[in-house]
Amino acid sequence: MHATSQAQFDATRAGGLPPVELVRENLWAVPVPIPGGYMSYSLLYILRDDVFGFHLIDPGWDDDENWQRVLDALTQVGARIEDVRTVTATHIHPDHSRMADRVRAASGAVVGIRESEVKSIDVQGISAETQERNFAMWGVPEARRDELRRMLVGMPGRSLPTADRTLTDGERLDIPGIDLFVLATPGHTPAVDPDATVWTIAQQLTWTSGWDRLAGFYRYSALAQTAMHRDYCLSA
Repeated sequence: MHATSQAQFDATRAGGLPPVELVRENLWAVPVPIPGGYMSYSLLYILRDDVFGFHLIDPGWDDDENWQRVLDALTQVGARIEDVRTVTATHIHPDHSRMADRVRAASGAVVGIRESEVKSIDVQGISAETQERNFAMWGVPEARRDELRRMLVGMPGRSLPTADRTLTDGERLDIPGIDLFVLATPGHTPAVDPDATVWTIAQQLTWTSGWDRLAGFYRYSALAQTAMHRDYCLSA
């Protein structure tokens, strides 16, 4: 296995930010920091179309510093915020989508999000009652719940964007000269035992860092993903 971007790999290992990087002609990757210390950054992609319009994919977390970072990145690639035509969010997690509303307000860009993601938007965040219900349903041992509670208490709010356009699987994005299509990737967990708890199933899966090394946000995220994929499989 090798890193597709050595600069991103090195920056992630060092806990820093990589530079804006040309991925291929007319496509740039821009690191956008994530608050809270859970992960260092997400990646915003800037595309330039055949008629010199610009398009953003996963604009990132919305705060003033990140907004300036986006403006600076656009300047670096020869654009202004007014040149942005569309914004696409691959999913509605705030570290990928939250800046969409600000970009639209400044540029008039059309915001596109997959239809199923739009239906799942919950601007209220995760209530304490929902947290405890999830822990019980997931079979999280009592001794391991405090680390997840501490992480959730410190999470920033989850105000999420409004979609101007809902996208469907297989649909071509409105980017002149670039054939880029929506691909649904709901994922699945093979051989799901309907009587197994989410905690038990998650322990059996292969995680990049290894299950035993997951903590805080990463363990909570792993449990949430396992629950989603298990329920998807059981409903098939």
